[in-house]
Order: sequence, then C-alpha cells, then structure tokens
Amino acid sequence: MIPNIFSSAVICENRELYRRAAQRKLESYCTQISALSPIHFIETICSGVEKEDVFAIGLCGAGRDLCNLLQGIHHLCNRGCRVAVWIPEKSHNLFMLVKSLGVNYILSEETLLDELSQLALADTYVSPRFASTGTPESTLQRRITLCELKILFDCIDHKKASDIAILRHLSIKTVYTHRRNLKIHMNIKSEGQWIALLLQLKEIHLRYS
Repeated sequence: MIPNIFSSAVICENRELYRRAAQRKLESYCTQISALSPIHFIETICSGVEKEDVFAIGLCGAGRDLCNLLQGIHHLCNRGCRVAVWIPEKSHNLFMLVKSLGVNYILSEETLLDELSQLALADTYVSPRFASTGTPESTLQRRITLCELKILFDCIDHKKASDIAILRHLSIKTVYTHRRNLKIHMNIKSEGQWIALLLQLKEIHLRYS
C-alpha cells in the first residue's frame, strides 16, 4: 500500500517521551510538524484548521486542560479532520469515550511508534489492543454532542444535577437525559462503570496540574 503523505501534523502531548516519539515517526509522512500544549489547543484549532492536517493527541498527558482538549477533539471530529488519539492499553472506558467523539485513529500508548504509521496507510484505525471491547458497532456510531460533553465535564467536577441545571440553564430532567445519553453513547451498563470513567478522567486532570 502506498502511504498517504499529508502536508502537516499537529502534535498535542504534554509528556516529552510520547511527544518526541510521535514527532520522529510523523516526520516520515509530512513536511511540517508543529506542537501545541493542551492549554492552547482549543483556541488554536478554533481559529482555523485545514482538513488535510493530521492531529496527533496524547489524552492522558492533558492534565488540567483535559476538558479543553476533549472539546477540541470534538470540534475537529465534527469538522471531518483526521484525529489520532493514544491512550493506555487497558483503558476500556477511555476507549469508549474517544470512540464516541468520532476519533478516526485510536492508538495504544504501549505500541505508539508502530501504530502511528497507520495514519499514512488507512482512513481509520483502532489498535488491536482494544479489539476485546465487545461493543456493538451501532452503539459506537452515535456521537456525543457538545452539550453532552459539557455535562460530562460537570460530572468530572462532582457537580450535582441541580447545580449543573443552574450552571447550564437547563432543567434537571434535561441534565439527567444528557447523562443517560452519555452512558448510551459509551455503552456504559452500570453506575460503577460510570464512576470508574469519572475517576479516571479526574486522575488525568490532576496528574499534570
């Protein structure tokens, strides 16, 4: 298969080891590489991006800018951009979140160097490390909306439904509906699984803050 050569790549990864690895690999496929910190990610991409660009993102290095990064990923996916996100191998809940945002390439941190080549070889790619998720494809085709994503952010901060309703100018019933839809999009079957996702996202938020 002949590799697709793309004009530029934008890397967003706070962790130096992963950032350097991604840069070395992507230099083989594009003429220009730039790096963005998560704190500047959303403002930069909202000012204008090219659909031909590739965006390579390390989710777990986002730190306190996690919510901005997730919102930026949502924006890029809705624009039809090529987005690659790498997450730890055993992060089923993160996989479901990233997939439901519409990410084209979901890579494993453990095999990142090998899997980054898929950006040049395929239009979409999911690491074999996540092949055991057992999630119906029909479920994964439903994408999280921006409003639902903002409700997720509030849940990460442990806000009550009544507080979210006031903050977002919504009824409490609507807040519960959005929360239910989030669980449907991510195929979350139990309250324990939901709490595990929130705790994992909170951990990412605190780790590099």
